Amino acid sequence: MSRYRKPDSTAHARRHALDTDRRTLGMVVRLTLLALGVLEAVYPRRVVDFWMNLAAADGDVELRPWVYRMARLEGVLIVLWALTRRRERES
Repeated sequence: MSRYRKPDSTAHARRHALDTDRRTLGMVVRLTLLALGVLEAVYPRRVVDFWMNLAAADGDVELRPWVYRMARLEGVLIVLWALTRRRERES
């Protein structure tokens, strides 16, 4: 009887499948956030108004003007984060 133990190929395959699933999920999350960030950076008023209409009971909410500027900034930061994360994964 040999002392050499053959690696368990099914365990290796499962680990590889999990790694692939995690990478795919991460890519989907980054692409979704990238799309939302672009929308928020380009159309901050529409995005904020959409979410505020969902959140408010009567739909009549008055927001201060700086809210839309901050939403645009948030969109830009989300886009930068998503692009930076992609570059980190590639290197």
